Amino acid sequence: MPGDGSFVDEGFRRALVLHFLHVESLRAALEQVIEESGARDDDEENQEISPAVTTILDRWDLSIELLASVERFGAVGSYAQAIGFVVPLWDGSADPFHIGSFADLAKLPNLEEFEYVGDRETIVDTIPLQDLPKLRKVTVYQGAHDATVANRKIVDALVASGFRVSYNGDIATLER
Repeated sequence: MPGDGSFVDEGFRRALVLHFLHVESLRAALEQVIEESGARDDDEENQEISPAVTTILDRWDLSIELLASVERFGAVGSYAQAIGFVVPLWDGSADPFHIGSFADLAKLPNLEEFEYVGDRETIVDTIPLQDLPKLRKVTVYQGAHDATVANRKIVDALVASGFRVSYNGDIATLER
């Protein structure tokens, strides 16, 4: 499955491409289309990713080697900075890359740490997390402690598969 080119969830794939924003050719291509689109103009209503940026993210080659290099994914601070790069006036109120499936995590054979914010309502299949042999730490934000919230289902499923959980307010850290 790694490197086969197909992804179950386009939001996940786009977020994964942003993980490689440090690659100069990707950063330069995005910078060019962002400048050309005027996305940095002072328009507070501009909370969307431009179609040109989406095209680059959708076409970026995620080779087997790149996918195998990912040991940590979803780091909230880095992810927010990357979104701020492609949506310069992003206010942080909504994630432009809705992730509805973790199935594509199977493409990251060396993933050791995963952070997930998600939302309070979207239920995401946790089986791919349980099946990652090197995964040792998962951090879940927003509602991780509230039994009525979707993210709590992620916590419960991982605990049932052998992860230990600790809470710090509304944040759950799971380790195995």
